[in-house]
Amino acid sequence: MAKCPNCGAKEIKKLQLVYEEGTSDFDGITYGVSARGENGVGVTVGSSQTLLAEEVSPPSKKTVAAWAIWFFVSLLLALNRFLPQNEFFPQGGLFDKNSQGFTIFGIFGMIIFSGFAYTAWQFNTEEWPGLYKEWSKRWICLKCGKIFKND
Repeated sequence: MAKCPNCGAKEIKKLQLVYEEGTSDFDGITYGVSARGENGVGVTVGSSQTLLAEEVSPPSKKTVAAWAIWFFVSLLLALNRFLPQNEFFPQGGLFDKNSQGFTIFGIFGMIIFSGFAYTAWQFNTEEWPGLYKEWSKRWICLKCGKIFKND
């Protein structure tokens, strides 16, 4: 049986198990009546996590979606000058067509935000799997709190 390399205790758990045991998601619907007799409905959604589960949580991935959204906002700004006049764009674009600032800002935004999105994607596909694999091999001693790798 495996033991803690620090104190020799046998009370050890995988970090993944500690994280899963200490993390829970919840949702619920509440019905009620106010003092004036009006009916009400409330929705509760959330998650709960113990301090230990938070401490031993797995490595997190980087967000790609937010950078992709900013990229498309920048794309709209860059293409503003070229949008046709129609029922959606009565003036032919989102902003004044004579303003080159929006086009320039949009082009720079596309370059910057695509770089951030690519960096996040690259981390998620190349670095994160190794970090997660290493995390999944770690254990914690429930007596002294030492985190260690148990091969």
